[in-house]
Amino acid sequence: MVANDRLFRVRAAGLNAVQLYIPWNFHEQEIGRFNFGGDRNISRFIRIAQQNELYVLIRMGPYVCAELEFGGLPWWLIKDQAKVRLRSSETTYLRHVHRWLAALLSVLRPLLYKNGGPILMVQLENEYGSVSVCDHDYMRWLRDFVRETLGEDVVLYTTDGPTEKMLSCGAIEGTFATVDFGTQQTEANVKEMFKLQRKYSKGGPPVNSEFYTTWFSMWGDKSMVRREIGPVLKTMDYMWAENASFSLYMIHGGTSFGFWSGRETNGPVTTSYDYAAPIDEAGQITPLYGAIRNWIGAKKDWPNPPLPLPKNRTGVSIQNVFAVKLGDFIALTNSSSLSSSDSRQRCIHSSDGPLNFEAFYRDHGFVWYSASLETDGKTLEVPELRDHAYVFLDGIFQGNLSVNDKTGGQMKMELKGGGKRGQRMDILVENIGRLTYPLTKTDPKGLFSPPFIDGKVISKRWVQCGVNLDNVYAEIEKRMAKSKNRKEPTDTIRSALLHEPTIFVAKFSTAHIDWAQMHTFLDSRGWGHGVALANGFNLGRYWSTQGPQLTLFVPGAVMKEQNLVVLIELEGRQKDDSFIHFVSDPKGTFGSSEDFRIKRETDEMERDKRETDGVTI
Repeated sequence: MVANDRLFRVRAAGLNAVQLYIPWNFHEQEIGRFNFGGDRNISRFIRIAQQNELYVLIRMGPYVCAELEFGGLPWWLIKDQAKVRLRSSETTYLRHVHRWLAALLSVLRPLLYKNGGPILMVQLENEYGSVSVCDHDYMRWLRDFVRETLGEDVVLYTTDGPTEKMLSCGAIEGTFATVDFGTQQTEANVKEMFKLQRKYSKGGPPVNSEFYTTWFSMWGDKSMVRREIGPVLKTMDYMWAENASFSLYMIHGGTSFGFWSGRETNGPVTTSYDYAAPIDEAGQITPLYGAIRNWIGAKKDWPNPPLPLPKNRTGVSIQNVFAVKLGDFIALTNSSSLSSSDSRQRCIHSSDGPLNFEAFYRDHGFVWYSASLETDGKTLEVPELRDHAYVFLDGIFQGNLSVNDKTGGQMKMELKGGGKRGQRMDILVENIGRLTYPLTKTDPKGLFSPPFIDGKVISKRWVQCGVNLDNVYAEIEKRMAKSKNRKEPTDTIRSALLHEPTIFVAKFSTAHIDWAQMHTFLDSRGWGHGVALANGFNLGRYWSTQGPQLTLFVPGAVMKEQNLVVLIELEGRQKDDSFIHFVSDPKGTFGSSEDFRIKRETDEMERDKRETDGVTI
């Protein structure tokens, strides 16, 4: 079991506790319908941690950040944008939070330390001091509700950046205030930050709840973050000298499969949340892990000495899996042509302009917007778009548009041959992930006003259809089952596919591989940007033309003897040989330690600016 494997590796490093974020949107995807089963079974995960001699610190939110879609908040909170103020004491927001926490805390209560479980502490909110609203009534409400539900004797804590402003907003009386900071610190800096923390924790012990060993990556970054051992160990020495407790963020980051990765204001976060952590995305131990384990093992009186070093698993390389192209991208992906019992996927008609995703109950992924042109012209402009749009006119691909961020930005295009009254325009809009931080304002997706041609409104009458990837995959399975002869595309077809959205499919056998002990990585090099499915499981977004991530992690549990892999290739790029390759180890663009330093400082400056301005887009 993956959870046991990862938690054993945490304990084997000599650590004695694990912090656990619980994203609200992962467990209440629809209002009032809670899911704590399967891979959402929190109780089982916490019990496995206990079996591995680990205490647990719960970070319950309701906002958690973690570079997740919408910071862990459910998308449906912003369905009626004018009626809710996120992360505040506003009545509508608290009503939803109350329902969620009542369900969550009932799951956690039996697992508290006082009840025989491993949960020592519970964190309220997450870096709330970074939010300019500074709503202490909200934080007091959270504190009081959790105390009433779990008991007065449960230790509650907060985590904030180590500044006077952040701690004055995020810390709340009756809870234990902690701070977070990363490497590249001097000994004097560490002393000063803990001194400030003690001021707000009323003299309590020094605690760094998020010791950033490294940092996350974003699409469009020049390079993936590298593991740097020296700065990590040096800062650990400084904290140890202060008799501080600290949590390695991340000890293991893993993968934001599907559409679970979020976006920063300057661009989307990669599918991989490897974070250059000591335990990598695939669960492999790294030199950084070994260095931390040795550092802990050298502490003479440490009561949780490291366990025997766990072995790494074997990554599998699979070469030359031939991919075929499936025809008519629009018909295959548009929900209006596919059967669906899911009300969120049905097509909605509007007569006063297009509707954004949330307005017709669409969560992640893609939506088709369709209309008949009511004017002629050449220049298409989409004034309000989040995040990417792929435009077709009478089924002919015209090009793509996107919101302005580090991956690019273009809101106008010239229509090939111009548009004529009566022609059908189809626009596929991609949600690349909702904002993650600091998240006080909403981040709806889709089209928000009618597009223009030569300054004139195309139409106010629109049809919106959600793209149901489960239905798309089921349709592909049917087609592949009927197909007996799979021939390579000709050079003519191949050249026509280079710049328009296309679906590629590969079917192959791995009967000789014991996937229970293996994993692999889908190599996106040579392809463009899109979403990959393996046996119906959404591996997430790939974007080799932006980088720096070039491979998608494929857990062994996803693979079978007979496999079907689908690439929803939005840029229409196709490898010259039409082959999909799988590699044994992750590939990416890796820079120097100086690149990493500049990246993290730039990201932190961007976040600091948002903290000062209190603005999200």
